Amino acid sequence: EMLLNGGEEPLLSKPDNIVVDDAGNVLIQEDPGNNALVARIIAYNINSKKVAVVAKFKDEYFVTGGSGFITQDEESSGIVDVSEFLRTGKNDKAKYYLYVAQIHAPAAKSRPDLDTATATWLPQAVEGGQWYVMKIDNWTSIYGG
Repeated sequence: EMLLNGGEEPLLSKPDNIVVDDAGNVLIQEDPGNNALVARIIAYNINSKKVAVVAKFKDEYFVTGGSGFITQDEESSGIVDVSEFLRTGKNDKAKYYLYVAQIHAPAAKSRPDLDTATATWLPQAVEGGQWYVMKIDNWTSIYGG
């Protein structure tokens, strides 16, 4: 059975990586590939067949003309369900996902927190990026009921 046929809203742009959790959620990461679409993580629930956006890069950094524009070439990658390692106890029913943001721009541009001296010696081969832990407490709020 085909779960998604490409016509669902929100439309996907170049789906790249996925993880399927034990609750039947398929999280799909987009890699727009230096196109003017801001990358997202989309969730699809196998049982309800609902689709929703669970994460999105900030427009201010990744839309041309944004106040802190860095690049339009961004993606998230390597999503893993780490709930069994990060739950705080038996009553913690949240889902936890580990993933990385890849910012395809020199670190000096993608790391505004760097001081000028550090930014100058960084080799051009180093790109920006960040590890993230995403916590979802309530899937109903994601899928809208």
